[in-house]
Amino acid sequence: MAFPLSVNGFLTVYYFSHFLLEERFLAACRAGGLRWLWRDTRFLTVEFCFYYIALLVLWGRWMPEAAMEMRSMCETEFDCSRYLLRRVWPIDFGDGRKFRDNGDIQWREFRNSLDIFVPVAAALALLVRAVIWLAGRRRFAKIVPVITRLMVGLAFAGYIHGVGILFLLMLATLYFIPARCLAGTRLAMPAAWTLAVIVILAKDDRFPFVQQLRFRRILGKDFEFLDQSTYHGMYEWKESVNLVILRLLSFALDCHTAEQRSGYTFTRCLSHSFYAPLWLAGPTICFDDYNSQCLAASSGTGRSDSGARV
Repeated sequence: MAFPLSVNGFLTVYYFSHFLLEERFLAACRAGGLRWLWRDTRFLTVEFCFYYIALLVLWGRWMPEAAMEMRSMCETEFDCSRYLLRRVWPIDFGDGRKFRDNGDIQWREFRNSLDIFVPVAAALALLVRAVIWLAGRRRFAKIVPVITRLMVGLAFAGYIHGVGILFLLMLATLYFIPARCLAGTRLAMPAAWTLAVIVILAKDDRFPFVQQLRFRRILGKDFEFLDQSTYHGMYEWKESVNLVILRLLSFALDCHTAEQRSGYTFTRCLSHSFYAPLWLAGPTICFDDYNSQCLAASSGTGRSDSGARV
C-alpha cells in the first residue's frame, strides 16, 4: 500500500534529491568523498545553513501554497480543470483529493511513450557497447558509436513516422549545408535562426507550404500511394520537426563558434538529430555535448569532458 506524501514534503524531497543526484555533483563526490564535501566545498558551512532555511521555506511552504491556490483557480475553469486527473498521483494536498497536472505536453508525450523508448534506450546502450567492444582499437573505432546511433535512430524514426522520415532527412540535409558553409562568418547565426523560424512556420497546417509536401507532387503520380496514412507510421513527421530543428540549430551554433570544425560532419549531425532515446519527447542535448560523449564512449573511458558517465 502506497502512503501518500504531503505536497510540502514532496516538493522538499524532490528538489533536494534532484540536486543531490545531479551528475557532476555525484561525480565529484565519487572522486573526493566526504572529505571533499567537508573541506573543499561550502555546503556544510554556517553561511549555507541560512540558504537551506530559505530553501526549506520556499519549497516546503511558499511554493506548495502557491500551487494549491493555482489549482483552486484552475478548478473553476473548464479548459484548465480537464487536465487535472483524480486519484492517480500519491500526493495529499490536505483536502483528501489527489491530482496530477496533465497539462504539460512534453510530460504527456514522455509518459505515453515510455513503453516504446525505454526498450529502445536499453537496446541502444547494449548495442553501442557491443559494437565498440568489437571495434576495439581500430582506426574507425571513434566513428563506430556515431554510425551505430545513427542507424538505430533512423530505424526508430522510420518506425515512428514511416516514409515521413524522408521529409525529416530532407530538412536535416537542407539545414546542414548552409550551416556548415557559413560557419565562422557573420551570416552564420542570422541564417541559422532565420531558417529555424521559417521551418517552424512552414510546417504549420495554416500555411500552404506543408500542403505541397506530398510524394505525388515531388516524385510523380506513381508514388501517390505513399501519401496514404498507412505508410506514415504512428505519428505525423511534422510532430518531430520542432525537436529536430532545435538539434540542427544547436549544431549550427556550435559549429560556428568552434575553433576546429573537422568533427562537424554530416554523419555526426544526423546522428545527433536522430538520436533515438530522446526522439519523441526530448530533452534536447547540444551537439558538442553529444559529440563529446560519443568520443568518450569510443575511447573506452566512459566519461565525457565533465567527468560524467556516458
